[in-house]
Amino acid sequence: MAGSLRYFYQYFYQFFLSLIMVLCGVAAYAQPTIRLHITNEEGIPLKQVAEGQSFVFEVSIDGVRNNAQPKIHGIEKFSVEKQSMRMSMINGVSTVVNRYTMSIDQRGTYRLGPVEVMTDAGSARSSAITVMVGQEAVEDATAVAAIRRKERARKAFLQVSTDKNRVVVGEKFHLFVRFMFQEHDIALQQIQVPEFTSLIELSKSGPKSGKQVVDGVTYDYLEWEWELLARQEGKKKIPVFSAEFVQQMEDDGFGSFHRMFRGLVDRKRVNSAPIFVTVDPLPPFDHEVKAVGLFSQLRASAESSVAREGEGVVYSLELTGEGNMQELDTVPLVDIPAGFKAYPSKSYQVPHEPSKRRFEFILQAVACGDWKIPAQTLYYFDTVSRSYQQVQSESVSVAVVATPGSNKNTINMSHEEHNMPKALSESTQQDDVLMPLSEECVATPAAWQLPWWLFLIGVFVPLMAACWVHVPRKAPELLVCLVPAWGKKQQWRRLRKQLTRARTQGNLALVQEIFVTIFATQCSIAREEVIEEIMLEKLKRDHFTHDECQRWQTFWGSVNAALFSSTKQKEVDQNDIFEEASWWLNMCERALIKE
Repeated sequence: MAGSLRYFYQYFYQFFLSLIMVLCGVAAYAQPTIRLHITNEEGIPLKQVAEGQSFVFEVSIDGVRNNAQPKIHGIEKFSVEKQSMRMSMINGVSTVVNRYTMSIDQRGTYRLGPVEVMTDAGSARSSAITVMVGQEAVEDATAVAAIRRKERARKAFLQVSTDKNRVVVGEKFHLFVRFMFQEHDIALQQIQVPEFTSLIELSKSGPKSGKQVVDGVTYDYLEWEWELLARQEGKKKIPVFSAEFVQQMEDDGFGSFHRMFRGLVDRKRVNSAPIFVTVDPLPPFDHEVKAVGLFSQLRASAESSVAREGEGVVYSLELTGEGNMQELDTVPLVDIPAGFKAYPSKSYQVPHEPSKRRFEFILQAVACGDWKIPAQTLYYFDTVSRSYQQVQSESVSVAVVATPGSNKNTINMSHEEHNMPKALSESTQQDDVLMPLSEECVATPAAWQLPWWLFLIGVFVPLMAACWVHVPRKAPELLVCLVPAWGKKQQWRRLRKQLTRARTQGNLALVQEIFVTIFATQCSIAREEVIEEIMLEKLKRDHFTHDECQRWQTFWGSVNAALFSSTKQKEVDQNDIFEEASWWLNMCERALIKE
């Protein structure tokens, strides 16, 4: 009996070894499995790819022992942008995945494949797949649903959505990012917010917490909200968000000894799926339109109903509604009567009223009479009716009366200057009034001047005598050449001192007088004839750039606005005006004088 058992075990052992050898041989020469997939760059399967947009062609080869490079038929019709490969090894047999990021510009139906790969047993060949190319990419709904179910089965994931998936240029929309989690031992560490390269971020709020039921499962969430808009048309991609969180580890049987080496928590990361928002251009319209939203009122008002000739009146337009108000820096004024000259001043959000924005203008009275500023119209694109609408203001009447004892051609100051304290007025008249400039833009006394021969005796002769002893014989000639330039610098220093004194006293009228006198001297005209158009023409002749000319208009408008506005507004804007005046004084010295 024992011998029979011995023979049985011997034959069984030989049979088992033979079976293992046969299976190994079959496995060694078995044909590999080749699978083909078309996905987007996020790995979501596609039924149709978009013309001109990138997609991924994935070739997965299972059951090969070498890193064989596949041969793909029909790939020459596509534009391959990049290629990558990853490999995993199990029991000596590898699985190789080759990823090709490619695109195609022509719509139609294309055949991609078959794919051939060389193995130890010979050549292996897959079937071909059909690639449909259309205007937009179409995801495989069945595969996407499976991916979403898999994501929702996880303990935590990110959900990104928008309140609108199609907008027009300038239309606001909201982006919502929710971190969804089931377990209470999950703690969010941070949300990594990508850069909105093609969108303008207007505001951000959050996080706020809540609960949401997804596929019958209740999740807690933390939500952030962004207010965005696009200035250019096209299909805009909302980039991928990432969330890092930690979760307490479960007891795996090793207790605290195992946790000592692995840590008390697991750190994990989840990413959101990308979404897209289509931005359409504004429909054609007869007028230029920058306002997009829903607006209900445009109200006009004037600071005063009566103005003296030469004074400025603050004219305001207040817009009420919801829309891209942050993008509106000004609104157009039309049909301004001949009795006024309009200067844009500033625009700002009305304090504590986010639905209102105010646009201010300075209307300088240039002719006496009873004038009516007509109703102003603002055209906008209504995001509710998806059509162009308008809001209109009421008309405003302003009477302009003559200034007693004033000359019509004299540049008049604002009503604040007529009420200037006596001490400040006398100081301005005695010390701060700019004297006439010579042809070299050098301030000279209006009365008695130092004779040239006395100047030579008092300055040049002692200086030349001193230099004659210590420097070569050519020094006197060199000194004579250098003195005029030195004199000009000293005289411009005097102008800067006057500007400093004006800053100390808050005297904006002196700032206006300084630049009017400079331009009057350079253009060889009377000071009363200097207007903004002549200043701009002079700057352009002296090769100032377009941006610098615009900067001058802003500065000069600010000076006039500060003179003609209320005292409170002047105090707010004075510092910036004096800084800009100092910059322009330097520009005048470097550019206007070097002709």
